Formats: sequence, structure tokens, C-alpha cells
Amino acid sequence: MQKQTLWALIFAIIFTVVLLLIYVNQAVTLTELRLELPKESKELKELLEGNTSLQYEIERLENPARLMQLMHQPEFSHLQYPLASEVIILYNEPDN
Repeated sequence: MQKQTLWALIFAIIFTVVLLLIYVNQAVTLTELRLELPKESKELKELLEGNTSLQYEIERLENPARLMQLMHQPEFSHLQYPLASEVIILYNEPDN
């Protein structure tokens, strides 16, 4: 009888230790992820700021007033407005 109780106690202790090891492993993994979060957040903020500055640059380059100024420069003097007969309009057919 004591032998069965001893084996049950050993099994319970081993089972508890395994569960504790699994819990500690998950806690370590969670802590590592929490430590990486500020780094990733900072990188995301830098990317968003870069996107904002690039969007500003695109808007500045595509500004109609700037394009009209470029039109009067000598390197773009060969460009002309197309005639209405030269304009081709393509329509997308809806997929059915």
C-alpha cells in the first residue's frame, strides 16, 4: 500500500514540475515578446514618418503649379498638349 502511495506521490511531483516548466517557458516567451514590442513600435513609427515625408514629396512633385513651371523650362519645351483626336479613352468592362 505504501508503495502505491509513494509512486502516486512521485508521479504527482513529476507532473507538477513539468507543468511548472511549461508555465515558466511560456512566461519567458511572453517577456521576450514584451521586450521586443517597444523596438517594433519605434520601427513602425519611423516607417510611418518616412511614408508621410515621401507622400509629401510626391504631392510636391505632382503639384499642378510646379508642373506648369516645368512646362516653361527649356528641357520640357518639346512637350505639348495632345489634340482631342489623339486622346484614346479605355473603359474597363465589368466582370460578370
